[in-house]
Amino acid sequence: MLCDDLVLEGTSGGGLRVVENGCSRAVAGFERPSPSVEPRIAGKPATREDAYARAAALLRDATQPLFAGLGTDVDGMRAVLSLADRTGGIVDHMHGAAMAANVATLQGHGWMTTTLSEVKNRADVLLFIGTDAVRHHPRFFERVVWNPDSLFSLGAEDRTIIYLGAGLDIRPGVSPGGRGPEHIRCERERLCEVVLALRALSAGATLKAKPVSPGSRPRCSPRSSSGSRARVTR
Repeated sequence: MLCDDLVLEGTSGGGLRVVENGCSRAVAGFERPSPSVEPRIAGKPATREDAYARAAALLRDATQPLFAGLGTDVDGMRAVLSLADRTGGIVDHMHGAAMAANVATLQGHGWMTTTLSEVKNRADVLLFIGTDAVRHHPRFFERVVWNPDSLFSLGAEDRTIIYLGAGLDIRPGVSPGGRGPEHIRCERERLCEVVLALRALSAGATLKAKPVSPGSRPRCSPRSSSGSRARVTR
């Protein structure tokens, strides 16, 4: 979220405390106890030289070592990639499953992306499909959506927020002036059907089936640009 406005201070125990502009994830990340940096071999304390030698021996004898986790910075990742290249290793990032899913989507259907700056300054309609954003980015609305200023005079009350999905926290989607978001309730396994229906309606097409994703209760009736309506049920 590029929360460059965070204010931290050190504690007497050598840790950090979030003083201003924090969120639950910032507190969990910055205020967690620092792990021990003492080298260990088989769980027992060792010198750095012995630890380096043991690690080198393991890599030298390995047929196909796995480098996983990788919660590091750019320099650290470059070092890991160089080491994996020299040892014939495999690199599996801590978010590897999500990255692989994204690549599969790109390969199969293509991908259109944007930046947080574009969303902040240009987006007058935000459609959240199967996510409420705040579970992973608690300050998303504060930093991007309900910002007081934009480059093109787009005010907070000029934005329309639409949620598509079930079990979502839509409270952050209420504008500073009190205008609530739209919520199309839909189970996760039915999201593709509803998105395709909305896509057809926005293109001016007529749906042959009146209910989309049938079989549940509450209903919502999105309107296309041509004025036709389609009933969407959860």
